[in-house]
Amino acid sequence: MPTWHDTPPEPSDFAGIRLLRAPTGGWLGGTITSDKLKGTYTHYSHRRTQAHANENCELCLCGDVPRWHGYLSFLNPVTHSHAVLELTAISAQVVADYQQRHGSIRGALITAKRRGNRPNGTVEIEIKPQDKDLRTLPAPVDLGAFLDHLWCAEKNPSAIPNRSRQTPNRIMPPPADPARDAEPITFAKSNGQTKKREPEKN
Repeated sequence: MPTWHDTPPEPSDFAGIRLLRAPTGGWLGGTITSDKLKGTYTHYSHRRTQAHANENCELCLCGDVPRWHGYLSFLNPVTHSHAVLELTAISAQVVADYQQRHGSIRGALITAKRRGNRPNGTVEIEIKPQDKDLRTLPAPVDLGAFLDHLWCAEKNPSAIPNRSRQTPNRIMPPPADPARDAEPITFAKSNGQTKKREPEKN
């Protein structure tokens, strides 16, 4: 016999929050709610992203080179809901530069888009301050706990951890490595704001 309830169950952790990347043939963005950019090394294996294990990493032992990705939470201006934006090390540098100048990225307006119609086309990131009362913004997404939840759910839906941790392993983008990051970088200015373009590989 089924068990009946008068109310629906409590929403699961991070219900409705999506992990997004710069789209093809469009743009995304909104008001950043994160205080700081957060990042960590990851692997892309078996068609999904996995966190890099710092010690005795099986994927590293198999020759899979980890890549750094940065993350921040923002408010979608259309749905007024939270989302998390994933950035490569090169595109995240624009955010890191802004963070260094202003001390925080919370309240800034960010836009991400790709040039052309290719899924791995050049990514353009623009971030600029806006006149906004920070007290009206919701608390940022706990990025470490959100990514733990997401990556664990993708690997094993029945083993979602109920925990929070202060990831990531590295907050700022790693130093440029010409052997690893050999893609060309171009710059442009728009309304006095510096934008950095790079061909991203997801």
